[in-house]
Formats: sequence, structure tokens, C-alpha cells
Amino acid sequence: MASRTPVLGLDRNGLPEITENGRHGFLVPDADPSLVAEAILDAVDDPDRLDRMGRSGQQHVLDNYSWDRVARAVTDVLGRERP
Repeated sequence: MASRTPVLGLDRNGLPEITENGRHGFLVPDADPSLVAEAILDAVDDPDRLDRMGRSGQQHVLDNYSWDRVARAVTDVLGRERP
């Protein structure tokens, strides 16, 4: 997503959260080749949507997963008083 490329993956584990339930890519329910092929065909059928997904995914990564953000989160945790 950081390289402005929409994701294609399984609708499970952390991927739905990372992709905001498919906003930044395509999620398929099972690792079934026909479902993956259908998602790929659906993706290439609308280049404008791919561009929007790529841009929104890149912004999502920059906003939520940058090293600056990670460093702030770690600093916040380390700065808390311990009981």
C-alpha cells in the first residue's frame, strides 16, 4: 500500500483492518483460485478505482504506520508511569 498499490488478500486476520475492509484493496473470503481470479478481473476492469484505492491506501499507511508515528506511540508508552 505504501507504493500506492491496492492489496489483494484474504478477508481474515489483520488484513481487513489494515485495508479498512477493502477500501484500499480487494479481499476474498477463501484462498480459492476462482475467487482470486474474479477479484483480479474486477480490479483491472476499473483503472480509476484502482488509482483511488492506491492513493487512499498510501495515505492510510503514511498516516498510521510511519516510523514517526510508531516512535511517538513507543515514546508515549515508555513515558507512562508504572504502577
